[in-house]
Amino acid sequence: MLFIRSFPNNLVQTEALAEWLQEVAVAVETIPYHKLRFVIHEAFVNACKYGHDHNANIVVVIRKHEDLEITITDPGNGFEIPNALSPFDAGAIGLSWNLARDRDTNVIAELRAPNTLSFSLRQEKGHQEVELMENHRGLISILKAAKNLSYHFVPNSFNYLHITC
Repeated sequence: MLFIRSFPNNLVQTEALAEWLQEVAVAVETIPYHKLRFVIHEAFVNACKYGHDHNANIVVVIRKHEDLEITITDPGNGFEIPNALSPFDAGAIGLSWNLARDRDTNVIAELRAPNTLSFSLRQEKGHQEVELMENHRGLISILKAAKNLSYHFVPNSFNYLHITC
């Protein structure tokens, strides 16, 4: 099964997104509506807030295969890579860093392939809570609800966030 819908890059579209996701959740039957809505809502809000082309649409693609795969386009510039390396440099592949942290969780970002960042969580107890950027809160929330999360930079096109549930 494949579901595709385009939404204007605007936060007021979250209600239309939620209505569409009710239909999708009934059709896929493998993920509860609230979980599907939560994961996609967080990704959609980040795409709206940090996308640089507010005239562009955000496309949401949901594919039911062995797992549920979700792809959300992003008209932004992507994530900043530390040490002034380009996400397109072959020399940066394998680089990983702590992107964000809350009280008990670190978000690890790793440049796994050219133009591809993968994210994972590492549980660490006893840290003080730190102030998180809004988009990092969204990443932590998505990672806690999903199996895999990666971000793909596509030169001269849209970037996209890929989520597996």
